[in-house]
Amino acid sequence: MGASVGLIKPKSNDKKTIKRLFEIANMCVKEKDIIKYPSFKKSVPNDNHISYFYRLPLGIPSKLIIQFQEVLSEGLNKPVVIDFSNYQLEIKVFHNELIKKYQWNKNVLKPNSYEVFIGKSLTEDIFHDFDSSPHIVIGGGTGYGKTVLLKLIFTELILQNPDDVEFYIIDLKEELEFFRYKNLKQVKEVAGNPLEAFQLLTKLVADMFTTIEELKTGGFETNIKNVSRKRKFVIVDEAAELAPHGEPKMKKLLYECQFMLSEIARLGRAVGYRLIFATQYPTSDTLPRQIKQNADCRIGLRLPTYTGSEVVIDEKGLEKLPYKLAGRAIMKTDKKTELQIPNIKDSTVWEVLKGYEEKKRKPNRGNTTKYENTEIRNEKTVTRGSQPTRDKKRTENTKNNGNGRIIIGDEVLK
Repeated sequence: MGASVGLIKPKSNDKKTIKRLFEIANMCVKEKDIIKYPSFKKSVPNDNHISYFYRLPLGIPSKLIIQFQEVLSEGLNKPVVIDFSNYQLEIKVFHNELIKKYQWNKNVLKPNSYEVFIGKSLTEDIFHDFDSSPHIVIGGGTGYGKTVLLKLIFTELILQNPDDVEFYIIDLKEELEFFRYKNLKQVKEVAGNPLEAFQLLTKLVADMFTTIEELKTGGFETNIKNVSRKRKFVIVDEAAELAPHGEPKMKKLLYECQFMLSEIARLGRAVGYRLIFATQYPTSDTLPRQIKQNADCRIGLRLPTYTGSEVVIDEKGLEKLPYKLAGRAIMKTDKKTELQIPNIKDSTVWEVLKGYEEKKRKPNRGNTTKYENTEIRNEKTVTRGSQPTRDKKRTENTKNNGNGRIIIGDEVLK
């Protein structure tokens, strides 16, 4: 994947500057009357960076070492990555900046795999494996590439597993972003507003609990990999629209949508359900705790405030990403990685996926009835298998009354 990078002028005194920055940042421990700093061991030149190795004195907290990376990068005026373990500190000082823009191409694909390309870091190509980490939370401001990332993942999963993936898409821009792809054979249903999202999720969660019971009956315990390669992906774009608000009945419906998504995040891993949850307004209301806790991978694009950053990746940093640079992100797993997501145009997505379009599709929502200009599907009550009583009660209180009206509790949504 070719692209240009910004060349940074090399300096010959990086080692001396690092030593001085140790002192400025108080990267030391005091033992009796002796102050101990990291001791230099060696430097190793590489193709795109120089590694400086130091021995860490006993007692320097890891949090201070992590914070020191930003001090180094600003002090050296170069990109820096820090690795440390067993009292050894490696400081990688890069000759070039992180790539700013490049186009996606098929070279990154891994056929028959649920490991998808996400972007480029300073050191390597970054992938995400949905079988190892089934759910992703994405947060980012308008225009910074959140929907592009969703389409990137969507495209790669289809191309790598065309016969084994199913998509259930909640596109709360009234299907604006994913409407073009709703007739692909892998796309089973697209919801464009909260009412349609409620219907989609009601059926999907019922199916999930049915699968759980089937696995238990078949003696497969909790691992769908023993049974099938098929995976069901639930994509939520503009999840802030599901934050409970408005008049009481709609507020209850939105709350149930969030609850069902949380159930998928909590229980879906074992039975092949994968959640990709994206929002441009990350708060405790728009990103439910159950979803966040069950998403081992979180990807944040630029946000205007550090509070939003803390919601997405549990620390500051997204507010410091470059202004007006779409696709620059921080990926948080067991470590934090800054990366650049590729640009993938809508025309490219369609070009590589149009072969999967089905010209004749069954209606997505089965038997429907018009009710106040909104399509409402006649649904059965969701059953939750052997779930705790409180979950059963909630499920039984959320259903369709067979007349085109959704019932939540003892109230009819009008």
